[in-house]
Amino acid sequence: MKSWILAILLVAVGILAYQRTSYILHKPPKTNKQKLANEIRHKVALQVKQETGLRPVGTMGQMLHEIQKLGLSFYYYQPVDIVEGRKLLIKAVDTMLQEINSDTRIHPYLIRYPFMPRNVEMTIFLRNPDGRDVAPGTLRIIEAIDGCFCYQIDNPKTNRFTTIYKETYEEALQRLADPSLPLVGFQPDREISPEELARLRKGISFVGDDGAIWHLGENGSWVKAQK
Repeated sequence: MKSWILAILLVAVGILAYQRTSYILHKPPKTNKQKLANEIRHKVALQVKQETGLRPVGTMGQMLHEIQKLGLSFYYYQPVDIVEGRKLLIKAVDTMLQEINSDTRIHPYLIRYPFMPRNVEMTIFLRNPDGRDVAPGTLRIIEAIDGCFCYQIDNPKTNRFTTIYKETYEEALQRLADPSLPLVGFQPDREISPEELARLRKGISFVGDDGAIWHLGENGSWVKAQK
């Protein structure tokens, strides 16, 4: 009886081992679509890092069938205002678009050609120069998603991320050309009043090396506080 049980166990182990070996040996290789997407994201990550100081930390993509979206995520180790954050996002998005639209090898796999800003996702996590989390109430995440740029803080009141400003890619380009333009209005989260939103935005600040306090101005740039 014991010999039969032992024989059955050995057969079961053998089948499992064969299945595992078969899977490893016949594991589907990455498709050409995946290889090209990885190649482009790697190239863009290195270029953006070299030109902006952004540190790549991850990739994003939506390409079950056609390539619908491609993206990257980064760390940035210094506080930024909305004007500087806008420049970083535009640089990252435009670099990705340039690489995708100029590489004819990937065009047959794209959901559309030319690839558009709404097809590119970029997320930048802001940290202090020493690597620690930024203080609550300051800009924590800036991202490009669905053709819009969003600027978020870690709301000290709710302990959740709150979008304090949002603009389309086209609006961002206009303000890149003329940084003096005031911030446009947008529909905030339903639980936040316009007054609370203005207070949260005004509270974004940082202290310089000389002890001076800077806060966001009407156009989203740093303004030195008056003593």
